[in-house]
Amino acid sequence: MMKGNDLTPGPSPRIRRGEQESLASLSSDSPSPYPRRGGRGVRSSPPSRRRAFTLIEVLVTTALVATVIVAGMGAIRAIGVTEGKMRDADLLQKLASEKLGDVRFLSDPTSTGTSGDFTDRGYSDITWSLDDQASSVSNVDQLTVTVTKGKEEQSLTTLVYIPSSTSSSSSSSSTSAGAASP
Repeated sequence: MMKGNDLTPGPSPRIRRGEQESLASLSSDSPSPYPRRGGRGVRSSPPSRRRAFTLIEVLVTTALVATVIVAGMGAIRAIGVTEGKMRDADLLQKLASEKLGDVRFLSDPTSTGTSGDFTDRGYSDITWSLDDQASSVSNVDQLTVTVTKGKEEQSLTTLVYIPSSTSSSSSSSSTSAGAASP
């Protein structure tokens, strides 16, 4: 039995059977596997084999997981927004190209109007505008088609040959004169 701070090799109700033998074999001169308390020969209990999570550890882990989930969801949302903007820009570019193709081969590109929408193609919320500017080369104009949807805008520019109105009228008058004179 244990008395006070003395360690005696007898059975003790607090010491398990396997530990009795190991305690009996230890002498005061041999190094102890456990740190001593107070320096009087009393040995502390061995460290616990299983350790539970504390409430603080669980809360910190939960906060970190929540932060990672929020960041991941924000990144996924940003990817979706960017993809939507790219899809809109691609559609606007396609519609601008089609409109530019429609007016490119007309003798007077502004004869179709200088603005409108794409209701005929199913896009009533998308508008277009045409800007026709003379270039430094005679009979060549610069056409710019701008397509707009809300705040998004796409423009395409090309140079087109515009036949002069005097040469076309003189050739048509000579043709009609030639037909009338046989």
